[in-house]
Amino acid sequence: VEMESPTRSITPSCTPPPSLATLKRPDSCYSSGGETPPSTDRHCSPTFFTTDDQHVTLVCENLINAGKFDRLERFIWAVPATEKSRNAEIILIAKSYLAFRSGQFELLYELLQRRPFAKKYHRQLQYLWRTARYIEAERARGRALGSVGKYRIRRKFPLPYTIWDGECMSYCFREEAREILNAMYKRTPYPTAQEK
Repeated sequence: VEMESPTRSITPSCTPPPSLATLKRPDSCYSSGGETPPSTDRHCSPTFFTTDDQHVTLVCENLINAGKFDRLERFIWAVPATEKSRNAEIILIAKSYLAFRSGQFELLYELLQRRPFAKKYHRQLQYLWRTARYIEAERARGRALGSVGKYRIRRKFPLPYTIWDGECMSYCFREEAREILNAMYKRTPYPTAQEK
């Protein structure tokens, strides 16, 4: 019997977040018109559960992380439409994932610009924003984007302030971290193991 040794993988900050691993790129882009509810079943009727804010947040986060977007869509449509729930952060995030999956990029951009999101969601939402922009550019050009093309798209369509804290990134590092690393390198270009 072979035993696998446990290994710990470290992912750089510029890779997509783990919850997006199951998120598929849309094959076709539908019109970004009005939203239409999916078919509901008896388990997702609004009368079968209470809509406590913490409960809705927990269910949405778990469904997103598990990649169960069909169930997420049914759950979102089952939440009673009140002014509070319509502008709730987790509801907008869930609708953003669903808009991305269905190829409704204009709706995605509108949802991501509607209100500021908590910092813990920025990385995931930035990934959705940029990937949607790349897909649109690839479809318009009829070919895949290279690294220069992606750079130009990022410059042309910067992240909205609602999903970005305003600090610039360069080579997957924040400017503040790069300044610290450069200062340390100037002080000691070849540090010992203890200095690291």
